[in-house]
Amino acid sequence: MKIGFCGALAILFIALKLCGVIAWSWLWVLSPLWIPVAIVMAIPVLTLLFCGVMVMGALTVGYIMALCGWKSKPRPTVGGKTIYAQLLKNRARK
Repeated sequence: MKIGFCGALAILFIALKLCGVIAWSWLWVLSPLWIPVAIVMAIPVLTLLFCGVMVMGALTVGYIMALCGWKSKPRPTVGGKTIYAQLLKNRARK
């Protein structure tokens, strides 16, 4: 069985703590075991937080534009339908 860097560091810290070389709290002695887990758990939370901030920003900009009476540019159309709708229709025919 292979021990990674964090596992080896945890074993080293535990040995140093038990020998009295370091006087750290057990929280910090065992930190090589829980810090990587905390980082892995924090990534999705931070991603969701970032996405939420971006959505709220987009909604706020849209709300301000509506309050000020600004209109977005019209989408290019062909025969009353957007070009994207035309592409989808053409793709469905094939």
